[in-house]
Amino acid sequence: MYMAPFSDRDRYYSNIGFWSNVDGINMSVLIPSAKTCFCSSPKVETVELASLLADPHQVIEVDMHSISSSDLDSISTAFEFHSYRSAPLHGFALWFDTRFSRLPRVMPGAPILSTAPSAPSTHWQQTLLDCEDPIDLEEDQVILGSLEIKIDRYYPRILHIDLSYGLKGGELSKIKTSF
Repeated sequence: MYMAPFSDRDRYYSNIGFWSNVDGINMSVLIPSAKTCFCSSPKVETVELASLLADPHQVIEVDMHSISSSDLDSISTAFEFHSYRSAPLHGFALWFDTRFSRLPRVMPGAPILSTAPSAPSTHWQQTLLDCEDPIDLEEDQVILGSLEIKIDRYYPRILHIDLSYGLKGGELSKIKTSF
C-alpha cells in the first residue's frame, strides 16, 4: 500500500468553497459544518497523477504467502514527503499494487494489478483522506507525519484511521476517522 499528498482545488471548492457564494447568496456560515462533514470519512475516488504533490511513500508491503491475519490488525508508518511544487495540500491518497506469483517470491514478469494514480483506472480507485484546512505548500517543503490503520476489535470490517501531518518545524494536524 502506498500514500502521497495531493492537491485538488476544484474538488475542494465544489465540496466546501462554493458555500461562500450559492447563487449570489453568502452561505459561508455553513463552511465549518461542510468541512466536518466532507472530511469525516475517507472517500473512494480517482485522483489525477498531476494532483500528487510528492513521490509516494510505501506504507506496507505484504507477502500473502507468509502473512497472518493478525499481522494486519494494525498497520503504522511514519512518513516524510518533499513537495514537487507550490500548491495547497488538500489531503492524502492511498492505493495498492498487487503482484501475482505462484511462488513465495515475485518472479520477473509476474502480472501486476495497480490502483495507483499513474495506472489505468480500476473500480478500486484510490482512497482519499481530506484535510479540513488546506496547508499552503512551497516547492521542496517537507511534510512529516504518521499513519495508523487499525481493525476494530468488535467489527472487523470497520477500520480506524489516525493520520497526523504537518510541515517540518510546524504543528501537526490530525485526521481521525472510521471507515
